[in-house]
Amino acid sequence: MKNLILTILTFTSITSFASDDCKDKNLKNIKGVDYYNQLQYLNRFEKVFEVDTTAPAGFDDMFGEGNDICRDVTATYLKHTSGTIYVMYTTNDDYCDGGNTSGIMINMDKYMDEESKLNDSVVGEISDSDFICN
Repeated sequence: MKNLILTILTFTSITSFASDDCKDKNLKNIKGVDYYNQLQYLNRFEKVFEVDTTAPAGFDDMFGEGNDICRDVTATYLKHTSGTIYVMYTTNDDYCDGGNTSGIMINMDKYMDEESKLNDSVVGEISDSDFICN
């Protein structure tokens, strides 16, 4: 019985990256989202546009350091039904990520707020294409 419960818990934690534990109120109760690109197809989001860009300032630890900063990043802008804009910054070149998409999703309202800490704007992380709520 103990092994069955451990197996179920392990399976649940592996298959449910975007969970109800999201701190951002607009990301709560996301069902069926494991990969970052699925977010743009939810009814609560509208994809505004997508552009190739560099990594956002202040997130060097996610996108490299010094001369090794990844320069090939895609920014996908999503507008939530509440009006909040979110941006997913994702790597899109093998030299940056070894073929495994990585990145962050930020809440632009928090990112632009001078009183908030920069890291407080991160509402999710992307690792090997998986979306993980913060």
